[in-house]
Amino acid sequence: MNVNKPLTLQNEAEHMFSNEIKSMDQNQTEPALIRQPQSSLSLNNAHILGIGISNPPIANYTTEIFENIKTEYIRLGISDSDLEKLTRFYENCGIEKRYSYTDFSKTTLTENLQGEYFNEKYKRIVPELAFQSASKAINDWRGDVKSITHIISCSCTGVLVPDPGFLLIQKLGLNNTTERISVNMMGCFGGLTTIKTAKAMALQNPKNRVLIVCTEVCSIHSRPTLHVDTMLGCALFADGSGAMIIGCNPTENEQPLFEIIQTGAFHIPDTLHLMNWNLNSDGWHLGLSPLIPIAFGKTVVEIVDTFLRNSVPFPVSLDECDWLMHPGGKNILLSVQNALNIPTEKNISSWNVLRDYGNMSSATILFVMDDARKSTSKEKFSVAVAFGPGLSVEITLMRKL
Repeated sequence: MNVNKPLTLQNEAEHMFSNEIKSMDQNQTEPALIRQPQSSLSLNNAHILGIGISNPPIANYTTEIFENIKTEYIRLGISDSDLEKLTRFYENCGIEKRYSYTDFSKTTLTENLQGEYFNEKYKRIVPELAFQSASKAINDWRGDVKSITHIISCSCTGVLVPDPGFLLIQKLGLNNTTERISVNMMGCFGGLTTIKTAKAMALQNPKNRVLIVCTEVCSIHSRPTLHVDTMLGCALFADGSGAMIIGCNPTENEQPLFEIIQTGAFHIPDTLHLMNWNLNSDGWHLGLSPLIPIAFGKTVVEIVDTFLRNSVPFPVSLDECDWLMHPGGKNILLSVQNALNIPTEKNISSWNVLRDYGNMSSATILFVMDDARKSTSKEKFSVAVAFGPGLSVEITLMRKL
């Protein structure tokens, strides 16, 4: 999509933004059932042994944000019809609050770009935010930090050299022999890519314990413009960090949360123009077409069917799965759910995270898994799906233990 065009939504996309936006019950009562833990299919599989999440201290509520930045859009010359569409989007986006280091109920988008250069903000914020989530994951795991053998960091909202993983080795007290990998610029599906990479590291040796940390500071790129891509990004994206400990053959002192059975990826042809993330002299610019939910909805059935039929070593029915989807936006969740005929209660963690945190790019799927661990669902499997630039899809089959 050409990011230099003003806000003009195509008819099909406009239908998604208005008529198809239906109210979802975000506060469903959890069933009064005590869930019995499942046993692993194989202890030799990689397991998620601990999860930690962290956010900046400022909660930005959607209604307050829009009241503030609406004035700025009017000053920039937004048309009445475009303002009406944007107002409707904010009112129906499914997000109640998001977290950032900037209070957007008081700070304008123009002020957000003033002062410190965006990547200097990134370098200042990310190490501490990553440390918070990593510390929580380690505490949740209850293992010895000296037994962590690998650390994998993931981000796409800035550049830090050496990477956050290197800084965490000293800050967390890990061994100086800890091996590290950076998974960068993957976009919103980067969390599942990082989990897949950690799975491969864990399978090398049953003693390996891999710390992954996905940290994103999307808010530093919010800017004053009437480009549809950026305005939608300002309504969706937020800051956060998610971390996990992953390893095989859990010890008697470890309490695994998920067993990772299989991972996969799918690239949707002829969709490169629908989503991009371009570095310009004044920072990163988002290309975000309103046709993205339609593209995912049209292809997700084939993606899931191919994955479960060709990649999983035993039959899995959609009826015996919970869904952990990257909540890239309300329309994406609706489009994918409708295509797969999935009831909302089987995807409730995705809606919970969208409501309470918004879209934190690669970190978001880890928040969804953290929410899902508390579920009383008795389904045998969990399917995690994340969407990002390409367009590309990462998919992971797990068992909640």
